[in-house]
Amino acid sequence: MMLIFKRLFFLLILICAFLPTSALAAGNVGVFTVGSTEYLINGQAYSMDVAPFIQDGRTFVPVRYAAVVMGVPEEYIAFDSGEISLTEGNKVVKLKYGSNLMEVNGVSINMDVNVLIVEGRTMLPVRWVGMALGADVAWDGRNQTVIIAEAGYYPGGIKSTGKVAPVTYTSEENEKKDYGWVYNGQYYTWHVEIPVTLLDYDREINKLIEEFYGSSGYEQHSILSKATDDEKEIILSLTTSGNYAAWAEEETNSQYAGFLADRLAEQSVKDGYDYFQTAEFVQSFVGGAIPYIFTDKPLLPAQTLVDNGDCKDKSILMAAILRNMGYKVALLYIPPPPGQSVGHMAVGIAFTDDQLPQGRKLSFYTNEEIKYYFAETTQPNWKIGETIDSTLRKNGYVYLIE
Repeated sequence: MMLIFKRLFFLLILICAFLPTSALAAGNVGVFTVGSTEYLINGQAYSMDVAPFIQDGRTFVPVRYAAVVMGVPEEYIAFDSGEISLTEGNKVVKLKYGSNLMEVNGVSINMDVNVLIVEGRTMLPVRWVGMALGADVAWDGRNQTVIIAEAGYYPGGIKSTGKVAPVTYTSEENEKKDYGWVYNGQYYTWHVEIPVTLLDYDREINKLIEEFYGSSGYEQHSILSKATDDEKEIILSLTTSGNYAAWAEEETNSQYAGFLADRLAEQSVKDGYDYFQTAEFVQSFVGGAIPYIFTDKPLLPAQTLVDNGDCKDKSILMAAILRNMGYKVALLYIPPPPGQSVGHMAVGIAFTDDQLPQGRKLSFYTNEEIKYYFAETTQPNWKIGETIDSTLRKNGYVYLIE
């Protein structure tokens, strides 16, 4: 039994530990709304003591809060004798009350507006601070919002904001999460509630697996005799090479993933996305809104929403959502290349030729003459058909989600 447990742990390590930590960091996105003292950083709401406003055709925001979104630590935002100093890396930006001069590393820049003081807060058109600190700043006139993002992090920049209809409950205790991510130049936010009873169930499955693989043969037989069919498949899946289809198919989590699928599908229709783009929209949520964190064994979809996860966990979640949207999907397990010790997991999505975008070269795996197009889930900005490594498509296993 100890030998089986060791083999199980080894398989999990192969599937998950594949990216350097530096590749997993996502840029901040901040959203400021005219007239509102609430602002967002990566989908999370925070409060300010003064609201952005429009004056002479320019949108003014509090410099302190905008600087934090742009990566300036609060301890490096200084106010002294009417002068504001912002230090980010090797860049120092200085502003002065009532002056139109901005100094960047000792070089003076003439702005077309003076620094203002409103209710004790320093206010400035955010585009000037963004220019100095190297951030992308966009104005969404329809929603009266200013969007700030790390320069160049989101290809094409961010042009507008969107709010996905929330998933809420009124009759039971819930875990509440707010997400933010970018797709097609739009910054989306989403409030999602996850029933605590479902989370408790998911976490109990993890405990059951630990108990099973740490038990004698007699005890294992007893555990399986009490388990549901779904639970048996989940437990025994860990003896295979990356076949975690049962985790995406588990009934209670699949039902919940259906609620997520409905909301994302509604937003996709609202924004005019086609069949391919809708799947990519789901990919952008899983890759961009849920942080990557290594886990030693798979997680069920609802737990990944709350506790985050790595390639296997996020792939299971994405597959469960797309399955509920009617897509034919699979989990793609890629064993370690020769000379390496780590492998990878992603999602495969079936499309017909007429559903594919024109002019893009897309990587895929074939199973029974059906092409399953590669969908990375670990971090933001991936598109369907893009792979992290060209060698990944040479070898791999396609595990269909039924």
